[in-house]
Amino acid sequence: HNLMHGRRIDALVGHHVELRDRTGLALLALQEDRYLEGEGPGDARPSVRVAAALGDGYQVLRDDGCPGLAFVVASRVLRCRAVGIIPLPRLASLSWFERRYILGGKTKQKYALWAELEAGGPPFIAVCFHLDTAGGHRQRQAQVEMLTAGLTARGLTGRLVACGDTNAFSWWPGRR
Repeated sequence: HNLMHGRRIDALVGHHVELRDRTGLALLALQEDRYLEGEGPGDARPSVRVAAALGDGYQVLRDDGCPGLAFVVASRVLRCRAVGIIPLPRLASLSWFERRYILGGKTKQKYALWAELEAGGPPFIAVCFHLDTAGGHRQRQAQVEMLTAGLTARGLTGRLVACGDTNAFSWWPGRR
């Protein structure tokens, strides 16, 4: 779930609590897990607020190397064995148009967050990512390929749950 930098966090927290009550939410992958304007409550991450609202037994998994990504897991269901990050290809530059809609007008290093989890059986890998908006489909394809290579290099090739914001869209109507 893209938290949109904590905008409308109250409504999002209510949505996640409803999911917990309706489906037994055990794993939540979050993108844009940081506030843009000033400091947020607690440790200044929306994920902390989500985990607290979900109640005892929910914990945040993240790596300080990529502060915009996090998992919230139900520790009564899932046990975390390891957490890490994979750097994704960075755009060399932005076009004049991309500089108008990219926050700060500059390229940023993107990462994927992975966690090795188990729920009483064989472990699985959960991956959370937020692919570039700029750079088009070629950039996003390069990022997915690097993610795949990074998982393979780490021996994380078994069962996989991939969650994220792909930013797969087209500016032109009628293109898919």
